[in-house]
Amino acid sequence: MITTAPNVEAAATEESAVFQGANICTLKGEAREAFHITDATSADWLLRKLATLESEKARIKAQAGPMMAQIERDAARLSHLYGAELEAWAREEIARKGNRRKSLPLFQGTLAFRTVPAAPRIADLAAALAHAPAVNALRADVDTGAYLEAARKALAETGELLPGVEIAPERESFSVRFGKAGVSDTAASDSAPAFPKRLISDTAWGRDTPEAGVSDTPEEAAE
Repeated sequence: MITTAPNVEAAATEESAVFQGANICTLKGEAREAFHITDATSADWLLRKLATLESEKARIKAQAGPMMAQIERDAARLSHLYGAELEAWAREEIARKGNRRKSLPLFQGTLAFRTVPAAPRIADLAAALAHAPAVNALRADVDTGAYLEAARKALAETGELLPGVEIAPERESFSVRFGKAGVSDTAASDSAPAFPKRLISDTAWGRDTPEAGVSDTPEEAAE
């Protein structure tokens, strides 16, 4: 004969008691009164359910972490191996089509080039640190965001370059975008961020350090 542990029986009895007033339809179509929080027993039942869901959420996040890290390593490895070829092919294909667009939509994603305008950047951190108090851009170290904002303002108003700042020349960036399910490629390219980050570069494809333990070719990955 199968016996039930006392604590299990108690929990089952408690939950059954909680649901005595729940809205449960029987086979005969009868309906009981809806469940509500009315006492410590019903409140504890809800808390137990919520605690279980929190635990499940934590377990899923913990499980997903290593899986996402592996995906990032795979993406980095493939970018390192084939990214420069992909960018070169995209340039040639866009040129072959008359350079009418700066993006190339494919079934699995969009290859896109974008002109990044010239802008100030910090080239000498020590010089920037010395001047940061003058523009209220000093915390424990240089607040680079505030300092660059001050540099842009000074450049626009007076043409002055703050100490430690240089003008980064205009450049062209290359990225791979993957559209969201149910969203057109045009809408996705306008609103969705490029993903993954390893598939974005400023003509720096193939410079990432390859990650160990990731397949070298699509054929090996498929095995």
